[in-house]
Amino acid sequence: MCVLYLPLRLFFDKHTTLTLFVIIQALLAAIASYVLAKSAYKIIKSEFSFYAVFSIYASSLYVANYNHRLYSESLALSAIIFAFYFFIETMESKKTVHVFLMSLFIIWAVFLRPFLAPLIILVGLLFLYKSISRAMKIKSLLVFGMPILLIFGSWTYRNYLNSSAFIPLQSGSNWYDSDEVTKSRTDFIRAFGLGWIWWNENSEHTWFMNDETIKKFNTRRPSDSIFTHRYFSKNMFSNGLTIDSLKKAREYYWNSENNNFSETQRGQFAHKSASLLNKFIKLQKEKYPLNYYIVYPSNVFWKLLYQVHNASITSIKYPLNVIFMFTDAITNYSVFLFGFISILLMLFFNRVRLFEMSIIIIPMFLLSYFSFVLRIDESRFVTMNFPFLLIASVYGISILNRVKISKYLFLSIISILIYGGINSVLTDIKW
Repeated sequence: MCVLYLPLRLFFDKHTTLTLFVIIQALLAAIASYVLAKSAYKIIKSEFSFYAVFSIYASSLYVANYNHRLYSESLALSAIIFAFYFFIETMESKKTVHVFLMSLFIIWAVFLRPFLAPLIILVGLLFLYKSISRAMKIKSLLVFGMPILLIFGSWTYRNYLNSSAFIPLQSGSNWYDSDEVTKSRTDFIRAFGLGWIWWNENSEHTWFMNDETIKKFNTRRPSDSIFTHRYFSKNMFSNGLTIDSLKKAREYYWNSENNNFSETQRGQFAHKSASLLNKFIKLQKEKYPLNYYIVYPSNVFWKLLYQVHNASITSIKYPLNVIFMFTDAITNYSVFLFGFISILLMLFFNRVRLFEMSIIIIPMFLLSYFSFVLRIDESRFVTMNFPFLLIASVYGISILNRVKISKYLFLSIISILIYGGINSVLTDIKW
């Protein structure tokens, strides 16, 4: 974000800089819509794919929701779309300028969203393979790698001077690692694949929050039953992990933030809460590894797919909120779910080329990373999947036309998507 903000700040005051920042961010998103559509056309080879991808992406509230905010999602989306386009151009034309531009945009995307860093390794290995097999000149590998080594090397050296530590991108520390009690609480939420969003009244994380936080985010604390009928296996409450023990850990946490107690007492409460929650995490790892490593992360995966609609538009008054949420939910569920169905169609009914493989690998990697590594179900983190699954969805339609799949199966898919949209709206809307 500094690439845009700092140059503007040299000439304008803070308010004007932020205004221009949002305008430029929106303009880049508009250009990215066109570039993504061109990418789809180059892959699928049909005018329908161009217009379908352009119209859906440009009108998507899920994407547009970040264009007016100072989050990194909008710029990261634009950067990764530009990088993907120049990747296609590179594979087709082998021009050095395309390799260089792809390298710059992928560097920008990684700085904005460090979890995209493995894509650099994948592209680098691909270029290395093609250079060895003489399908690409070694010059292309050097043009791709040199900017990455120079920029990331300079940044890492700068971080070393400031912290005396090897930090390629960022320190890796998060707000939830700031103290013992916060880390143990968030580790517990992530370990069991629970709801991460602490301002969502349907989230287990909100159950832990104290009254001050509940009031700040204008939400409601869910009842204790949220633990007994959602996501927990029958083994969850064994080995001392009961609703009463969870309440005790929560009580210790609340007391650790209560200024009526002395600093020493608050520290003791924090340690008690952390010890109890860490004990439950350790027991799950040791006694139920299948749940810990597979079942609970899978819950996060499905919750990520469930949250692909734009919940922020619930602030719009009824009945417009219903209309906007329903339209948005249907569009996004169609893209995400049919995108994955289309990936299966590509694998079974189509010869998978390099470009098709790229729109398969990227969303699968990102969703797996957030589900099984980070274990966080915050929907904004999966926006990077949207452009690639959108291309996959349109590609899937072309495959369906070719293989003449049963119209009843197609109608069944559409019915599932509509049900998902309706269920999403009815669950999250504030009547």
